[in-house]
Amino acid sequence: MFVRRTCLVLVSAAVAACSSGSSSIPESQLSAKLSTAYCTKLLTCCAGQSGLPTEASCESQISAGLASGFATLEADPKTTYNGSAAASCIAEFSAAGCNLDFGAGTSCDQVFAGSLANGATCNSGTECSSTLCVNLTFDNSGNVTSAGICAAQGAANQACTGSTTNGSSGNSCVTGTYGASDGNSCTCTPTLANGTACPDGNDSCTSGYCDPTATQCAAPPSTLTSQECQQELTN
Repeated sequence: MFVRRTCLVLVSAAVAACSSGSSSIPESQLSAKLSTAYCTKLLTCCAGQSGLPTEASCESQISAGLASGFATLEADPKTTYNGSAAASCIAEFSAAGCNLDFGAGTSCDQVFAGSLANGATCNSGTECSSTLCVNLTFDNSGNVTSAGICAAQGAANQACTGSTTNGSSGNSCVTGTYGASDGNSCTCTPTLANGTACPDGNDSCTSGYCDPTATQCAAPPSTLTSQECQQELTN
């Protein structure tokens, strides 16, 4: 779900409703457009299930959470908003069946782009043009205690970028891959075909969806189960 990942880190009919035919979304409208896309899909995919919110109450809650999360990004002078990526993010999400995860590997990752070049000092991956800040150190509360540097992401079948002993912010591997780690080293692994076990959930799969029952990559479903709907409503 984009609300959880991007406040890091969201039906074809929703595309027209949310993008209004525009190829770019103004920053002031981002939270509202994303919440409409998410809530439209949630209520469509969970149609007939009990305990569903109204469209209005869903959008109000989601929009508020997004606006709060985006505030930090919007205030960071090292981060730039991309309205075209925002429009593409909604279109990609809306076309991805009943997958309610605004996942990595889509334009959603580019809505807020960093301006710092590789080698520059950074405190977050969102400040870097590569989206990755490595060699960070954190305290027990997750606050940065020592800045890192912007670095290029590792390619598939190559070592993950960054140290296994220091922290990083952002994906250590290029978009569409995940890291397979044995605790001492990490290798960027290509995404997996449908029917393959997905150890890292949706990020593991080329389809962007890991079936939670079979724990295998699969095409996004056309409806959600009652359990899946309740999980979305409570998270």
